[in-house]
Parts: sequence; C-alpha cells; structure tokens
Amino acid sequence: MADTPETVMFFLQSLADKALPAARKQYAELESFAQQQGAQLPLKAWDIAYWSERFRQAELKLSDEELKPFFPLERMLDALFHTAGQLFGLSMVPDQSIATWHEDVRFFWLQDDCWTTVRRFIHGPVCAQRQAGWGMDGCMPVTTANEGNHATAHGLPDLQLCSAGR
Repeated sequence: MADTPETVMFFLQSLADKALPAARKQYAELESFAQQQGAQLPLKAWDIAYWSERFRQAELKLSDEELKPFFPLERMLDALFHTAGQLFGLSMVPDQSIATWHEDVRFFWLQDDCWTTVRRFIHGPVCAQRQAGWGMDGCMPVTTANEGNHATAHGLPDLQLCSAGR
C-alpha cells in the first residue's frame, strides 16, 4: 500500500498522463465506427459497451463469447478480491446465511484491515430482471431502500456487481 495520499495521487496522475492520449484515440475510433453504423453522436455512457462489442467483432474479429474461456468467473472474482486486499486493505467475506433473490447471487461483507464492516457486496453472475439498482453492468451503490429479504449492513449502502452472461 502507498505510504501517503500524495504518493497515491502522484501515481494516479502519472498513470492518467500516460493512458489518456491512447484512451482518447481509441474512443475517437469507437465513435467513428459507431457513427458509420448509424449511431447518434456523442455516444452516451450506456452505449459504450454495446458499440465496443460491435467494434471488437467487426474490426478485431473478437467477441466477448470468444474471450470468456480465458477469463472464468471464479478466477476473475479471486483477482478482484486479491486486488481489493492489496490496494485498499479490504477483505471480502462470504456470508451464505444472507438470503438473496436468486440462488446464483452471492453475498459478501467488505471489511477493512481492522475487520470493520464497511460495505455489503452482492454479486450476481447474471443481471436481475431490471430490479431496482440493477440494469447496467458494473459495480454501483444501491440507494433504494432495502426491502424484503435484502439484509442491511449497519445502514451502509450495497455494492452490486452484475457480470453479464456466464
């Protein structure tokens, strides 16, 4: 872990300085491709994943389905948990006693390096059918009230991760 916040900020700024030109170039290519296919510009945030997949298929001859065997879900979760531990001192502790809305949904407590619960983490390998707080791939805080069988974590918001497909 970094010794000071300044060290972290220096690292992040130097990373951004190096990555930003390439990211802007790739985004311009994506916009150009999407526009040629009839998309309205500028692309909205929710359009990026769609057009990125179409671009990978058309230009790079790759698809998410072809890449999935190289990135199995369990290994990716292990990598996520390891990275969270290394970078932020977080542990993800599974809790099977918490009821969820689907058998494939898993519940974890996020704990800091002092074992203090800081968040709940709910992972569903397939997106729920437009439940409150769901609908876009990624990790997002849930701001809706916890209803039904959703547990509460000392009043802390959830983080939900939806992995599209299996």
